[in-house]
Amino acid sequence: MNMNSVFGEKKLSFVEKGLQTELFMLQGLDLTILQRDREGKESVMSHYSNPGINTFVVLLKFLYIHNRELPSIPRSMKGGVSDFNFELQAEASAYAAASLRFPIKYPYWLPDFPSAKASINTDDLLDPKLNIRANNDTIVFSLRTAKKAAERILIIYPDLKAFKIARDKFVEEASKHRDQIVDLKELRRQLGTQLQFDFDV
Repeated sequence: MNMNSVFGEKKLSFVEKGLQTELFMLQGLDLTILQRDREGKESVMSHYSNPGINTFVVLLKFLYIHNRELPSIPRSMKGGVSDFNFELQAEASAYAAASLRFPIKYPYWLPDFPSAKASINTDDLLDPKLNIRANNDTIVFSLRTAKKAAERILIIYPDLKAFKIARDKFVEEASKHRDQIVDLKELRRQLGTQLQFDFDV
C-alpha cells in the first residue's frame, strides 16, 4: 500500500490481480476512485462534494450478501468530533437502510446528474465482481478489493461521523435481511437469476 500526494490530498493505492485501484480525496472532500488495468486503460469515478458515503455502503452491501466480514470503524472515528453536516449524516442513515438487493442506482454527483449503477457479475460464483458504472466508466471490485477499498476510504476520511452512522445503520438493517446472503448451492441451481432484475430507483 502506498500513500502519496495528489494535488496536496491523501491518496491510497493497491494492486489486485493486475488491476490497480487508487482512492484519493480532492478539494478536501471529494472521493475519487481510479482503476488502471494491465494495458493501462483507466476508469474513474469522482464524487462531487461527497466523501463517497453511498459508494462505501454499496461496498458493505456487496461484502454482506456474500457473508464476508465488514471493515470495522477505526478507534479514532468512534469518538470523532467532526459532524461535517447533518444533511450528509441523514443521507448516510437513509441510504444504509435501503434494500440490499442488486442491481441498484444511487446518487454520487450533483442532483441532476445520472446516478451510479451497481450490479454484480456472478459468472464466477466463487469470485463475484461488483461493477459500478458511473459517467460511462465502470469500476470493478472483487470481494478482496471491495474490502480493501472500504478500509482505505476510512483511512482517507478518519473523522467523519457519517461513515460510522452509515455502517451502524447498515449493520442494523442488514440483520433483518439475512435471507439476502448468497447461498452458493442455490445460486448454482438458479444460475444467479435472483440477482438479475430491473433497476428500481
